[in-house]
Amino acid sequence: MSFKYLSLIALTLSVLACTNTKNEADVVGVYKPSSKNCLGNSYEKSSCEEIKLIEITKGNFYKIEDHEYAFVIWSGESNLNYNARKLDGLRSTTQLPLKLFIENSENFIESVEFISAKNGKYEFGNPSSLSTINFVKADLKDLNKYTKDYPGNN
Repeated sequence: MSFKYLSLIALTLSVLACTNTKNEADVVGVYKPSSKNCLGNSYEKSSCEEIKLIEITKGNFYKIEDHEYAFVIWSGESNLNYNARKLDGLRSTTQLPLKLFIENSENFIESVEFISAKNGKYEFGNPSSLSTINFVKADLKDLNKYTKDYPGNN
């Protein structure tokens, strides 16, 4: 085999390997619910129904360092409140699909799963009655509907 032919094979294999790997920019962003299945008691159902946006970002929130990822739930009416928690397991390069557990105990499960770079699923609640929110990347029109007050903006 010629050097030219071997180089072409190596290049093709490199490109194929890279197409299956997504980096952090693919999942960092703001998402909107595309469908909801809210279960549990009345408080849990209400909390689920009020979720307007889901955000994955670096830093910005209490007890989350600049190099760490935050999982943020934005809920309310037009002026949204947030609940932010550290999201362990997300790396600068990761392969999708990817499921990360925020909490995984006998009585409560909370997880986020990225099916692709633009959509995923958030599940939470008692393992016997998990609420599920399917989400897709939000666009500017979706974001303009709400006011999000980040920490330090007040």
